[in-house]
Amino acid sequence: MNHKYGLIGYPLGHSYSPRIHQAIFQSTDFLGEYSLFEIAGDKIPKFFHNLKQGGLEGFNVTIPYKQTVIPYMDDLSPEAQRIGAVNTVRITSGGLKGYNTDYIGFKALLLESCGNVFNKNVLILGDGGSARTVYTCMCDLGVSTCYMVSRKADRIKASFPEACVVPYEAAYDLKDLYLTVNCTPVGMFPHVDAAPLDIERMDPFPYYVDLIYNPARTLMMENVEKAGGKAINGLYMLISQAVAAQEIWRQEQIHRDITKKVQLMIERSVI
Repeated sequence: MNHKYGLIGYPLGHSYSPRIHQAIFQSTDFLGEYSLFEIAGDKIPKFFHNLKQGGLEGFNVTIPYKQTVIPYMDDLSPEAQRIGAVNTVRITSGGLKGYNTDYIGFKALLLESCGNVFNKNVLILGDGGSARTVYTCMCDLGVSTCYMVSRKADRIKASFPEACVVPYEAAYDLKDLYLTVNCTPVGMFPHVDAAPLDIERMDPFPYYVDLIYNPARTLMMENVEKAGGKAINGLYMLISQAVAAQEIWRQEQIHRDITKKVQLMIERSVI
């Protein structure tokens, strides 16, 4: 019998999650299936009401529901509690427990591709669940100053009073940035001609991480590379958090080599 998992969010036409999880199932000889649940905001209560009849053992949560789902949880892991966002849910007879495996995924991407951020200045674009996760990870890794660009400064300050929140226009005045991370959907398929910032108005920075993975190279990534920086998309993070999610659902450890193996499988399938 196949174990059933899935993803809730809206919209989901861009999602690589089914093929990633199927690749993990295949690579670990596990009988699992993964479905998409594209749910409008007003249908979220019904989704949770019907969960017990759905046969799911767990699911992931993506934009825009990483904070919306929290009141439906019976328990939260320490990192989900601290970040204030949930992207992985395990379903047991005891109820629903929310986790944040985005934290694990982003940290893995950072260490793999961007080197040591200790005592460096970083910039985060966005204020949603992913931005909160990235901010928490940056603080844990000891960055010097972590700027957050947001149009909702009050909301960020309520959760992270020590955060250095700046408006978008002020981002162009920042100096000595080591890394910029885009946690917004700007540039995501199908709106591939958009970029969150005008790179020509910024001082150069060596690293740029775009949590978007479709397209594999966003307009902003191309602009950063033209300016001499290194740009990384969010695929490695997505796969790393998916592996961590399956470890939670399956209650077993998955070898870390699987992450690289699945990344190659996915990259070959979308080229």
